[in-house]
Amino acid sequence: MSRCSRLTTPWVVAFAGLLLTGGNPGPATAQPAIAAGKPVELRVAWWGSQDRHNRTIKAIELFQKKYPHIKVSYEFAGWLDYWTKMTTQAAGRNLPDIMQQDYAYISEWSSRGLLSPLDEYVKSGTIDTRDVSDPLLRGGVVNGKLVAINLGSNSQCWVLDVDAFKKAGVELPPPNWTWSDFEKIALTLHETLGIWGMGSGTWNEQLWGSLYLSAGQWRYSADGSRAGYADDKPLVDYLNMLLRLQKASALIPRADELSSHNMETQAWKSPRSSPARRPWPTSGATRSWPSGRRPAATSGTSPWCPSPGFRAPSPRTT
Repeated sequence: MSRCSRLTTPWVVAFAGLLLTGGNPGPATAQPAIAAGKPVELRVAWWGSQDRHNRTIKAIELFQKKYPHIKVSYEFAGWLDYWTKMTTQAAGRNLPDIMQQDYAYISEWSSRGLLSPLDEYVKSGTIDTRDVSDPLLRGGVVNGKLVAINLGSNSQCWVLDVDAFKKAGVELPPPNWTWSDFEKIALTLHETLGIWGMGSGTWNEQLWGSLYLSAGQWRYSADGSRAGYADDKPLVDYLNMLLRLQKASALIPRADELSSHNMETQAWKSPRSSPARRPWPTSGATRSWPSGRRPAATSGTSPWCPSPGFRAPSPRTT
C-alpha cells in the first residue's frame, strides 16, 4: 500500500481562495478581492516524502511564473513532524495561509476555528469548482461549510509481485478475496520462498476503514460522534490474524516495522522482501507489479478505499 498524491487543478484553486483572505484575523469576515498585480505573500505547508517535496516545489515555481506578483514561501516535513509543527504554530496563531489537511484532523481543526470557510468564494465564482465532482468537494465540507479543497484523489491498494507468486506456485488473488484467503496465501509464500508473505503497512488505519466498508459499514457514525459499527469482532479477528502471521515469521515484526518505517529507505532488495509491497525502482525495472484490491471481511467485493488529500486555508493573523 502507499499513500499517494496528485497535484491537480484544485491545488491552484486553493491558492486562489487564499488570495482573498489577506489581513483577515479570523474565518468569520471576508475581505475584498486583492486587485490583480498587487504584491501578495503566502505561506504553504505540507507533509510527505522527498519526492512529494520536489514535485510540490516545482508546482509552486510554475504557479509563481504564472502569477509573478505572488511570492510563496513553503515548509514541509514528514507526517509526524508535520503535525507537531502545525499544532505548535496553531497554539501561537501562526499557521501557514495554506496547509495540507487530513480526514483524521480536519473536523477537529475546523471546530477550533483554525480553517477559513471558502463557500462564498465558490458561490461568487472566484474559486471555480465546475470541473470538480461533488463527492470530491463534499470531502472538504465540515458542519455544512467548505473548509478545504481536494488536491487530488487516489485509492489505496496492494501491489503484488507476479514473479514471486509464480515461483511459489500460488495464483494471484481474485478481486473478491477475503482476509482468510490472505492469511493462507501469506503463509504459503513464506513457507515456500522463505520470505515475508506481506510487507509493511498492515497497521494502517485505512485498513480499519476498508475492513468495515467491505461489510457494508463504516468506521464512524454519520455525525462522527461514535463508532459506526456495533461489533468489534471483525477488527479483533484481523488483529489476531496479524499476530498469527508474525509468530509464524510470515509478516514483518511490528518492532522492526516501527524502527524502519520510512517510505524513502525501506529495503526493497532485502532477501526477505515480500511479494505484496509498494513498487519502487530498486525492485527492478523488469519486474511485474500489478495492483489489486485489498481483502474483504467476508466473501464479496473488496473495496477500493479512497484516500483524498486536502489543501485547507488558515485564518490570517496579524
